[in-house]
This record gives sequence, C-alpha cells and structure tokens, in this order.
Amino acid sequence: MDNPVGTGFSYVDDHQYYTHDVAGITADMLTLLKAFFMDKSAQFQSVPFYIFSESYGGKMTAAISQALYKVSLALCLNHNIHVPC
Repeated sequence: MDNPVGTGFSYVDDHQYYTHDVAGITADMLTLLKAFFMDKSAQFQSVPFYIFSESYGGKMTAAISQALYKVSLALCLNHNIHVPC
C-alpha cells in the first residue's frame, strides 16, 4: 500500500488530509487495517501478516507495528502478525 497518502497512486481530494508526521501516518494505517481485518475481511485474521518496508519507511514500519500490536492486545484480536527483525 502507498503510504503516506499522497505517495505512489494514493491521493486525497482535500490537501488538509495529508499527514505530516509518523503519528498521523500510523493513525491512517490503523484505520485502514482495522477496516480490512475487522470489517471487510475477518477471514484474513488467521493468515500470516508481514509488516515490512524499505529505506525511510523503516521509521513508519516500527510505529505502525507497535501501534497495531498494542491495539490487537487491547482488543484481544485473533491475529497472525509477523514483524521481521
């Protein structure tokens, strides 16, 4: 997926929705992942899910991974998340 919004093929119609820091990017990704895993495709909760990136994305990967892990623990989600070291 293209991250943050505005890179690659992702876009917004209103520039106020662009994110400007890692916290905003993380919040956007959690919104997307929640919609994917809980609302649209619950059957994928048991499929291995790998989080990775390249270059500068390493900063975002760490923040997104930590936030997703905390949310999954707090909500007692059934997941199969793998974060390579």
